[in-house]
Amino acid sequence: MRQGENQLFVTTDGLLECPGTPYVEAMQIDKALQSGGVEELFATIEALGVRDSTTVVTWRVTIEEHATRPSDT
Repeated sequence: MRQGENQLFVTTDGLLECPGTPYVEAMQIDKALQSGGVEELFATIEALGVRDSTTVVTWRVTIEEHATRPSDT
């Protein structure tokens, strides 16, 4: 992980295959997490009539140490 704040996010396909596909792009998920958290994700998919069960596991971690340099720079 890179130095600074990192957010790890794991979900099942219920979130991604919700009718209306509100979270087809990763940035849409990030925006919802920033504004209303996991509660917003669940409220949105419930309102859209999600057909599948959905599990979300997410946490933030702050890395103080410098990470190794990425190979693409």
